[in-house]
Amino acid sequence: MLRVGRTKVYRSLNNTGRGFGSAVWALAVIAWVLSACGIDPYSTTSSSRAFAGLVDIGQGRTMYLECRGKGTPTVVFVSGLRFAADQWSITANPASTSVFDGVDQFTRVCVYDRRGVVVGGTMQSRSSPVMQLPADILPSYGAAIDAAQPTMQRHLAELVPDATHITRTNSGHNINIEQPQLVIGGVQKIVDAVRAGKSNP
Repeated sequence: MLRVGRTKVYRSLNNTGRGFGSAVWALAVIAWVLSACGIDPYSTTSSSRAFAGLVDIGQGRTMYLECRGKGTPTVVFVSGLRFAADQWSITANPASTSVFDGVDQFTRVCVYDRRGVVVGGTMQSRSSPVMQLPADILPSYGAAIDAAQPTMQRHLAELVPDATHITRTNSGHNINIEQPQLVIGGVQKIVDAVRAGKSNP
């Protein structure tokens, strides 16, 4: 999921939408966090100031945020389960342009560390920690889940009127790492639509 200006845009790109509950929390505070950094995601003008650091989100808590690029609307990427801001700067192919690097070429873009996740596989999230109560019974994934996935992806796309559902992306769950150009291209279409005053690409 990504947020562009006042519009929440869902695009199912060959993943199951895991971590959705945490994304809802993130969207509830993200506009306020951007404002705390002097960034107004709803403005018709845009800052070109690069920012990377901790932002006070109240009650003694902080969130790590990175923003760069210029133009409107401001795009905010919400990482999936277990991922931090660095997920948007990683590619499976070193010759590929990362999603963060690609999108900042045509509009303002921000990424942040979700609370309690691991950065780069080794370092604790730079955002304030939270209590975590993980399940200790592993789910039994297998052929049944694999068979149901295409149907569930279609149902996910149908939750949002006029959503675009792209399949056969030649990627696994981390499409932004494995096929970053597909994500960059998708974001470009959404940004262009917003700039043109359209409700969808």
